[in-house]
Amino acid sequence: MRNILIFIATLTFLIACEKDRDISYEGFVPIFEESIYDSLQVHADYDYYEIRNNVCFDNNSYDIVYSEGTKPYTDSVFAPTNEGVYYSQGDLCAYNNIFIKNGEESYFLTSYSEIIEFLGEVDCKGDALFIAHLNGYYFEYNDIEFGIKEDGDGFLIYACKLTSACTPLQIDKFLIKIDIEGNIVVLEQSVLTKMENACI
Repeated sequence: MRNILIFIATLTFLIACEKDRDISYEGFVPIFEESIYDSLQVHADYDYYEIRNNVCFDNNSYDIVYSEGTKPYTDSVFAPTNEGVYYSQGDLCAYNNIFIKNGEESYFLTSYSEIIEFLGEVDCKGDALFIAHLNGYYFEYNDIEFGIKEDGDGFLIYACKLTSACTPLQIDKFLIKIDIEGNIVVLEQSVLTKMENACI
């Protein structure tokens, strides 16, 4: 956990120091942390679902980052296997999965394809941001230089991503497009920050 906190603090500092001021951000709007989850538009109605955040080194706990419906249990309900969509690596290893209760059925979505099917068409900003998040992209919240905008049949997003975890420690900035089917196309990529003798 200490490594995670150090990394987040370092990431925030480096991004703040090395933004590219020559890019046009016309039409982009800032991303807010809660919008990654709370503006999803899923393809079907469920009695209840919850999106969980899990860390790889602790199988006995999880955080519910978003839920819809009335919670059907009072105690913790753990997945039968510790599986999900991994969006970070190494000491920062973390993953999302989704618990669903519908009628008498209870089950988990643990694969990327299952979650894409759960979302259905990518027809809102929340869907696009969640897909970007699941693919390891990070955002500097409340900052137009890491913003999002609609673009025809999808969404354009400025985001950053850890591209090398050790010697060098490197974070790149991306302009990606996510289309209505959830496909990601990298339109631009540049080095945001690079530390030759650093690791996480």
